[in-house]
Order: sequence, then C-alpha cells, then structure tokens
Amino acid sequence: MPTKAGVLKTAPETNHPHPFTFNVKLQKISGLRGVRLLVELTIWVFLMQNNQPIFKSILGKSWEVLPTPLKKRYANRPYTNDIVEVNGIMDIKMSRLTRFMKPLFRLFGALVPCEGENIPTTVYFKSKPDNTDYYFERHFNFPDQAPYIFCSRLINVQGSDVVEVMKFGISWRCDYVYDGKRVRLIHKGYYWRAFGFLIPIPLVLLLGKGDSWEEAINDNSFRMCLTITHPLFGKTYEYKGQFEVT
Repeated sequence: MPTKAGVLKTAPETNHPHPFTFNVKLQKISGLRGVRLLVELTIWVFLMQNNQPIFKSILGKSWEVLPTPLKKRYANRPYTNDIVEVNGIMDIKMSRLTRFMKPLFRLFGALVPCEGENIPTTVYFKSKPDNTDYYFERHFNFPDQAPYIFCSRLINVQGSDVVEVMKFGISWRCDYVYDGKRVRLIHKGYYWRAFGFLIPIPLVLLLGKGDSWEEAINDNSFRMCLTITHPLFGKTYEYKGQFEVT
C-alpha cells in the first residue's frame, strides 16, 4: 500500500548498545576483576610470608632442622604481639678492664653492669604489630637490689646479617648461623645506628670482640653463652646461663 506523501517509514528503534561500547564495558569489567585478584593475591602472599617466624628467613634452610627449644625461643612472628618467655639462671663475670666501664654500660644500656652467679633471670622475646623487628627484654634479679632490666632490638639487615640495637643506637652486628649443633652469632663489628644508617665505631679496641652461641639441652631448655675477648687483654666479659621456654 502506498504511504502518505511526506511521511517516511523507518525501522523501529532498539535498545542494543553499539558493539564498540559493549566491548569496552567487557574490558573494563575484566580489568577490574584482574586488579581485584592481583590485590587479593598480594595480600594473601603478604599474610603467608608474615605468618612465618622472623628467624625463619634469618636462618634460612637451617630453620627446618633447628632443635625444638630453639624453634620455640625464636617463634615470634613479624607484625604481631607475640611474646615468648624463658626463665633460667645466669652467671656474669667481668675483667678488671670492664669493671671500670660499668658506669658506661649503665649509661648506654649496653650489657649488664653487674656480676654474680646463679642469678634468676627472665627474658621476654617480643614482636610488635607495626614492624618486623625482634625485641629482647631481660630481667636480672640480683640479690639485695632492684631487678636490672636490659632491653635491645634486633633488626634484620639481610639474610643472616642482623644488628642488635641498644640505647642511643649503640649496636652489635653479627651473622646468625646454625652449625648443626649450635646457633652461633658471628661478630661483624660495632656500630652506631643513627637516622637509619649504620656507622662503624672502633669498640673492639676498647672492649674486644663479641662471640655468642645457643644450644638445646632438651625439648624445652637451652643454654647460651656470650663472651667478649680483647685482642690484648683476653676475655673481658662473660655472660652465660640456661633457660626453659615457658
């Protein structure tokens, strides 16, 4: 049938989007899902890595064969409020040279400026929710005096390389190595930690070189020893004892 003059018939309108617009939307959806999956995977990896003990990365493959009491003693995880408590007794001895340094030890919060045998001692190993560092809080209960508290902070530089930082940034740097029997702390020098930098200081000439080890006694106990030996005057400091992980 002929149409009326001046009236043009057109195809009915549809709601289908243009193919190009549809493809762009699909790409946007896929891109958002990909970003979300990447974020979730990153978070999962971060949580899995940081659910492992701090010392697992420091000791590396040796962690798997570490004796039970040492694994318990090093059990703290980063970014947590983990606390491991050990109780025991300690013997602390000084040479004449280091006795003259007692006021400096007390001032700088480095080492214990007291001597004694069979000193009841409690150590709290702590981690904090805002970092990956490992904290020591040592309580020495000497007779006839208030408990002496010695605190320090262990920072992992890289691999087995760590720095124990004390008051005013005075630091001892060492490697943590398990030799199949003992965890050994191998001396790498003394430093002053300031503004995130490690500046070497020649304390070996004044105090001597540090050496330390820890070994298991049974499934719940371990013994440890720290000595400092001067190149000229011999052993200047000894700090040893045994502990039970509670």
